[in-house]
Amino acid sequence: SSRIISYLALGFSGFLMDLVVYLLLQMADVSHHLARAAAFWPAALWNFWLRGRGDANTHGRRYVPRPWFLVSSLVGFSASCGSYVLLTSQILFFDEFRLMAFLLGIAAASVVNFLLTSLHLYTEKRF
Repeated sequence: SSRIISYLALGFSGFLMDLVVYLLLQMADVSHHLARAAAFWPAALWNFWLRGRGDANTHGRRYVPRPWFLVSSLVGFSASCGSYVLLTSQILFFDEFRLMAFLLGIAAASVVNFLLTSLHLYTEKRF
């Protein structure tokens, strides 16, 4: 569906931002847990800015969901960073291959955020 394609295009640009910031912080010797947490927010803000400019305009009005953005970002942050910390601190494989934990965390957050965004953006009755 066009919603999924639009969501994936928007999300992919956020993913690239997240990845670049994470890798730059790692190269600057920032602890990997802190780098993971810090890299999330520029990507989330980037997606918020893009969503306000394009994806949500399909409803015929400017969509700037500040409270909803905060709630969905915190849920996405919990899914992405929480799974990263859990995987890298509990499973040796993911501590050695942290980028795999990073990618799995992004995948978890993407599913959660797609479901939340779909509920909020594409239903008649918003909460």
